[in-house]
Amino acid sequence: MTPYLLLLVAMATVHHTAGQLANIDADGDGRLSKDEVVNGLALQEAMLAADDGDGIFSAQQAITFMGAATFHAIDANHDNQLTFDEVNNGLTLEIMFDFYDADGNGYLEGPEQVQVMAMSIAIEAANRP
Repeated sequence: MTPYLLLLVAMATVHHTAGQLANIDADGDGRLSKDEVVNGLALQEAMLAADDGDGIFSAQQAITFMGAATFHAIDANHDNQLTFDEVNNGLTLEIMFDFYDADGNGYLEGPEQVQVMAMSIAIEAANRP
């Protein structure tokens, strides 16, 4: 199973991941602050876990975890795909957090947590022997 497919499977089953939330939710309040996400995930690991093995993210792959506006902003050569270099030069966990924080309250709660939890699950799955 490719890491990208693992990410999609994780997204579909994320409601079963209370233990995974606890790994990131440092204060245990059931919601994720920006600091908790930044300190609980590694962008490089998330990108490697989401990659399907070719080192490039298509628009469809990338928009899933960053949104169309961010995708187009960091697609430096406008080829409608992102290399790891483009991601590393233009994307941060803070940017991703702001994208997922739909209500702008500074916390990821309920459905807003799905993508972050899916990334965490994909990272864990990619790191298993």
